[in-house]
Amino acid sequence: MARGLYRVKDGWGGEDSAWVVYEDPSRLYELPASLYAAQGYQPPLPTLPVYDDTPSNA
Repeated sequence: MARGLYRVKDGWGGEDSAWVVYEDPSRLYELPASLYAAQGYQPPLPTLPVYDDTPSNA
């Protein structure tokens, strides 16, 4: 079963998105928030931690 790991603000064409992992934990997929919700992925998108790709020394 797929599971959401992170949410990304303005990640998919300006829409929030979620990083989802399926059976193989070495492969992540980014889904738009609308598809994540429509497919019923868990946990709910608002509860996922926000992914921040800003370098820590910036």
